[in-house]
Amino acid sequence: MRIDKAKIRDPLPKQDKSRTKQRVSTYTESYKGEYYNIEINKLIPFKNQSRKIFDKKSLEELAKTIELHGIRQPLTVLPSEEQEGKYEIVSGERRWKAAQIIKLSRVPCLILQDRSAAEEIALIENVQRKNLHPLELMKGFKNLLDKGVCKNHQEVADKIGVARTVVVETLGLSKLPSSTQSLLINKKVKSREILRKLLKSPHEDHVQIIKDIDNKKLTYFNVNKTIKKRKNKFISIYLHQNNLIFDEDKNANLTSDQKEEVKNYLRKLISRL
Repeated sequence: MRIDKAKIRDPLPKQDKSRTKQRVSTYTESYKGEYYNIEINKLIPFKNQSRKIFDKKSLEELAKTIELHGIRQPLTVLPSEEQEGKYEIVSGERRWKAAQIIKLSRVPCLILQDRSAAEEIALIENVQRKNLHPLELMKGFKNLLDKGVCKNHQEVADKIGVARTVVVETLGLSKLPSSTQSLLINKKVKSREILRKLLKSPHEDHVQIIKDIDNKKLTYFNVNKTIKKRKNKFISIYLHQNNLIFDEDKNANLTSDQKEEVKNYLRKLISRL
């Protein structure tokens, strides 16, 4: 059953009606509790969320899926300490953003009350997400240590399921100045080679190093675009259902040198047959 279409009930006493939210029960093998269909404008991102980059195309694809099938997994939220009546999204921010695209008014949410437990859940989930930028991962690892969820690098590695060397190298990115970090995230530069080069280079060279990456990409793109433009086939020979097919572009205008080059190639081809 789609949870966003589930039956809504109100178990609170009549005198508490002013405080009610739309609520339904949800049961799984590992959890038995209740989730609330909360108004989408009452949700805000979790303040300790590591992920800052949300790919627009993947969000639009998720929005289409939600529009067809609904939200099958409730968001996990926590009452905000800073904004009364609001809830911070501990997990499920992508679902929330996708729901906004298709203009849903409410989304199903599991409400946590234990902030310390929520902090740990959010921190662990943040660093286990796919396609995180290395700098987002670095902030996630750092939060695990700063919040006391993990005591050292080895504990971070054990909890996340990566090698200790990965944790140490990723945390080393914190040495990059904030201006460089912002530029890397905005440009979506994730190359391990480039990140290592930046760490070894003077801060004043960082902007130029990142600009050089853009120039290389531009040059590569232009070269490939030129090559594609040059590929104008005027004759093709291929087998189809054991029959030879000759396909010629009779409108192709070849120079005399090109014609001679084709003749020479065909002679060589015939000699090999």
